Amino acid sequence: MQLFEITLAKILTFAQEHEAYILALAFFGALASIFLLVNRLVELRERVRSRAIAFNPIEKISGSDDIASAPFSIGADVQGKLEQASELLYKIERGLGDGKELKLSHARRELVQAGYFNSSSVFWFYFSRMLLSVVLGTIPWIIITAYEIQASPLVIGISCLFGALVGLIAPGIYLSYRQGIVRRECRMGFPDFLDLLVVCAQAGIPPRAAFERISRDLALPYPYLGANLFLSYLQIRAGLPVVDAIESLGRRINLQEIRSFGLLLKQTEDLGTKLSDALRVYSHDMRSKRMLRAEEKAHALPVKLTLPLALFIFPVMMVVIFVPIIIRIKQAMF
Repeated sequence: MQLFEITLAKILTFAQEHEAYILALAFFGALASIFLLVNRLVELRERVRSRAIAFNPIEKISGSDDIASAPFSIGADVQGKLEQASELLYKIERGLGDGKELKLSHARRELVQAGYFNSSSVFWFYFSRMLLSVVLGTIPWIIITAYEIQASPLVIGISCLFGALVGLIAPGIYLSYRQGIVRRECRMGFPDFLDLLVVCAQAGIPPRAAFERISRDLALPYPYLGANLFLSYLQIRAGLPVVDAIESLGRRINLQEIRSFGLLLKQTEDLGTKLSDALRVYSHDMRSKRMLRAEEKAHALPVKLTLPLALFIFPVMMVVIFVPIIIRIKQAMF
């Protein structure tokens, strides 16, 4: 309690001594908050909440005759997932539809690969970098000044510069982490997409309708894969060929399997072979590769466990074994 009072007193003293700087920072924060609030209000005003039934999976599922005639109803957790999937597909249709993916900048493409499909994602990304760099850059100076730490101007400048660099790099590191999550999810769900595409091809469903239906089905277990497939459906609806849409899907997800699938479709179209047979073979090959990756991770597990065992388990075992022996020797000698 006394430490808290001392810290509070130092903070108040610091605020009184640097009142001008604090007012400037508060003014900047107020302006930034007002700007973000106005931007959000404008975005919400432009957003049309009443969606068409064709683009709303919930309306389509709830209005289905099979669901209505079933003896059970959709649970709350499933309905929540349906709402999330509908929201994600709606953002795709609104922000990246009709071939707009071809006009994306490098930063927007990186955000799309990480699963951020909103049109304002680029602004929020750069704003978070700027905000973190300012906050983390001023924290060392505030701590040194508030606690009256004796430090040279060079040390203070290096500390502030290091904090600002961390603030600039941190959003990019988090973006790479999200890209890895999306990539793993798409790699896991892509064989299911191929199986459903085989079923649609055997049923005589055209690629445009197949992509639209499959994207809705996969939006629940694999949200990001379903969202990217829905974007491919929008590109096909805008007039882009299926092969080009698959190649664009491979660039967005950045998976070698999807790029190879685009080459498979191109060769199938050039040679005139049966699409369903090629898809079935490729789906089986991808499932085999997924099993091989799982077996590879399982075989690599003993090697990865060597270091934790040597650092944590082995010293404990040595203590358990030798401490009783040392105690008995000590009692016998003394």
